[in-house]
Amino acid sequence: MTHPKGEAGVPWRKVAEHASGLLALLPGPAPLEAVAPLAEAFPGGFHVGLSRSLSAGDAAREARAEALARALGVPLVVHNDVHTHHRDRQVLQDVLTSIRHGVTVDQAGTRLFPNAERTLKSPGDMARLFADRPDALARTVELASRCEASLDALHYRFPEEDLPQGRTADEHLRVLTEAGLRTRYPGG
Repeated sequence: MTHPKGEAGVPWRKVAEHASGLLALLPGPAPLEAVAPLAEAFPGGFHVGLSRSLSAGDAAREARAEALARALGVPLVVHNDVHTHHRDRQVLQDVLTSIRHGVTVDQAGTRLFPNAERTLKSPGDMARLFADRPDALARTVELASRCEASLDALHYRFPEEDLPQGRTADEHLRVLTEAGLRTRYPGG
């Protein structure tokens, strides 16, 4: 509720207040002074991420991520910057990016990813991509083994309904709708 409609976020300080038992992955390099308090809030559970998109800047980002992990004394793990579930969906990603920026795909230029590497990759694909980083790859597997997630556990909890006594949700919606119609269209 602290963000405008359409935006989401939780301040890191708020997350840090509830860090006990949680794992944190910083997906890329960031200023040490901004990240150090977070690493302290997640003792034994903070990790710096390393991803490769096979595009310009990979080597520089990797060097910054390594330096940050070393400075913080935390593990470096590999991950993928996933934006699509399959590389064939890159065209859809381009369209969504263009819509977000209010331009056509032809006008989007460098706002679009240069390739379709930001896709969900198999363990084998990740092992090949990071064959030169067996240490970080092994830590990633260890980190993943500590995570418990199940799609079966996801359930939407609807908010409690604040209904007038003796009315169902449908009845109350009808009353509100009819009142709105009379206000908006007083002449019928």
